[in-house]
Amino acid sequence: MLTSFNSWRSVWGRLVASILLLVALLVLVGRPAPTPAKPPEATQGSLDLAAWHLGEEPPISLAGEWRYYPGRLLGPEAFGGALAPTGSEWVRLPALLNQPATGLERGPARPFGTYVLELKGVPAPALYALKRINLLADVRIYVGDELLYERQKAPGGGYGNDPNAAAFRLAQAPERLIVQIRDVDRERLATFDAFLLGTERQIQGARERQLAMDLFMFGSILLMGLYHLGLYVSRRKDPSTFYFGLFCAIIALRVLFTNEYYILTLLPDLSWRVVNRVEYLTYYLSLPAFVRFLRALFPQEVPRWAARGTLGVSLLASAVVVVAPFGVYSQTLHPFDFFTVAAAVFIVTAIVRAALKRREGAIAALIAFLILFAAALNDILVSAGVIQSPYVVHFGLLAFIFAQSFLLANRFARAFATVEELSDRLLVLDRLKDELLAATTRFVPDQLMRLLNKDSIVDVRLGDQVQRRMTVLFSDIRAFTTLSEQMTPQENFNFINSYLGQMGPIIREHDGFIDKYIGDAIMALFDGTPDGAIAAGVAMLRRLEHYNEGRHHAGYARIEIGIGINTGELMLGTIGERDRMEGTVISDAVNLASRVEGLTKEYAAPLLITDETLRHLEHPERVAVRFLDRVKVKGKSEPVMVYEVIDGDPLPLRQGKLRLRDRFERAAALYQEGRFEEAQALFALCLAEVPEDSAARAYQERCRLRLTRV
Repeated sequence: MLTSFNSWRSVWGRLVASILLLVALLVLVGRPAPTPAKPPEATQGSLDLAAWHLGEEPPISLAGEWRYYPGRLLGPEAFGGALAPTGSEWVRLPALLNQPATGLERGPARPFGTYVLELKGVPAPALYALKRINLLADVRIYVGDELLYERQKAPGGGYGNDPNAAAFRLAQAPERLIVQIRDVDRERLATFDAFLLGTERQIQGARERQLAMDLFMFGSILLMGLYHLGLYVSRRKDPSTFYFGLFCAIIALRVLFTNEYYILTLLPDLSWRVVNRVEYLTYYLSLPAFVRFLRALFPQEVPRWAARGTLGVSLLASAVVVVAPFGVYSQTLHPFDFFTVAAAVFIVTAIVRAALKRREGAIAALIAFLILFAAALNDILVSAGVIQSPYVVHFGLLAFIFAQSFLLANRFARAFATVEELSDRLLVLDRLKDELLAATTRFVPDQLMRLLNKDSIVDVRLGDQVQRRMTVLFSDIRAFTTLSEQMTPQENFNFINSYLGQMGPIIREHDGFIDKYIGDAIMALFDGTPDGAIAAGVAMLRRLEHYNEGRHHAGYARIEIGIGINTGELMLGTIGERDRMEGTVISDAVNLASRVEGLTKEYAAPLLITDETLRHLEHPERVAVRFLDRVKVKGKSEPVMVYEVIDGDPLPLRQGKLRLRDRFERAAALYQEGRFEEAQALFALCLAEVPEDSAARAYQERCRLRLTRV
């Protein structure tokens, strides 16, 4: 965590250092303007440019006092004599030509007349250009005796798509500029802004630079907007990326509809009314988008009511722009300007509070506002002639948006770093979980949880249970008590664990699971048909042969085991109390399996099964069995038939038992009928051919005891 904090601090340190360097460069570039810094200005209808070196100095604004002839349209011929026409007055330009219609009044200020400016000291011969700015009216423009430009209202009304700013090439040095105004657009605020005069290269270069700047701003801001909108699509939990992307998209659209109005180059048939409305709408809608963005970043400092209030005012003003004529919606501009200033003060205050509380990204947002403010202040000082510096408000806006983008990128970087850290932790936890689950399966088998319809041990609850038909396998080491008394405690545990380590995997290999260990005994369960249980029992006996060989080579005595298998309905579930529970099986089928395992000692037969198990075998032809005995069991009215599985015997013994199976079963039947003498004779014949048949020997001894009692 400390490393992440140091990394975050170093990133913001580099950002602050970069901004300080930018401010220093602006200070160096924005040096005090040399004297004289102020260009000449028109006075009493005349502008002397003798001291202004056109081509070397920037293009000059033809602002100032123009001669105005109200109500008269005068052409160049009227000024050909030595005396100028009378009846004029002085008017300062730029000026408002009309008062737009509001529905209550129509009050044009100067809708009809001629404006004249005499130009003196313009050097020749040079190629000059004149740039007209924001003049919506029926107009004629003369330079000297030449008609330079004329525009009239279209038959359907309006002025078409004439650009708001246009440049005109002059064939000679201008001496007089005459502008005839016949009618003005009363649906739009018409102003007579100043003309710009300069060399053709200056005017054209200025326009191209402005276009290049507009396109650069448009492309850069639009790409930022699309990028952050894409981030929002991929991660909708963070709304800050959506609002910032929306803000960038609105600002990018506004760039096309302002300055050089590049949108008219792309869409020359687009109506000026649409252009003007979009210009207003992009201004009005950008504010709530940005406030929403800040609320997403600093929800405690920017309350919900501020975001909703800003949105409400902006939507109201936008609705007026959409439905009302220009004369009405233009009246919303100045009130909204004041609202924007108030919102800006609130925003700065909120960001300062966030910075004081060390909110993430607050310092960057504050610095971004300072950059934009410094750029705007620079342009104001340049316009006032206080300093000589390029106009940088566009760069300030771009830097402002870039800083916000950097803020979001840093948030995402920190989020990704957190995700990576959490992913690493999750991997560790996942490994620990796997180890824990692996450990729990040693105590609670996976098969038990599956039978209880549980996904993991954490889902198991006290009292969970299920009833189904299963096969129970009991195995036990014969004479283990005697064997155990000959070993130390450590040797006892080593021996038991060694033996169980041989037998446990066999049960799992045959789709069974160990329900519990009872000392040296194993209780295992098999779902489905009992074929797997019998196969597991046979495999255990064969593995025991190899295990005994190892014990023999190590100097230990051989061991023998007995295996009893029974199939029946049982209840499988969990018992215990809140802090200690375990899985268990409740059924007389379990007791019978244990009883059958006990019979293996009486008959010295290693693997016995019940008739219920034999009856449910899926492939009985694969199992070699012989009838062994009929046993009375507590709780059952009928005796249980027990069979010996001889597949686990050594090959010679197995072959002998199979060959004499009918004789053995006939002898066992005679014993069940009480015909002990005949049974004894048949068992004797079996032993004569297969002396290793322990079950036949046990029966023979039982027959002898019965006959002795008689």
